[in-house]
Amino acid sequence: DYISTEVDLLTIKLSINVYLGDITVGVLDETNFNIWTDGYEAQAYLVRENIMSGEFEIELGPAGIYYIVLDNSDSL
Repeated sequence: DYISTEVDLLTIKLSINVYLGDITVGVLDETNFNIWTDGYEAQAYLVRENIMSGEFEIELGPAGIYYIVLDNSDSL
């Protein structure tokens, strides 16, 4: 037998305001976060580079652990 279940998706809203410099924002699931931290290219739900402000609505996949990455290394 095959049982199909629908997974409720989660939508998050993210608002960014940077007062000095800019920032890169990424939203990744746990698998892709681990790939990215190992230095490889990963698939992200959102990537916005070198922004000073923005509002984003992101629909995430099935239940799990997600990471919001804030990288200001270009602003140093």
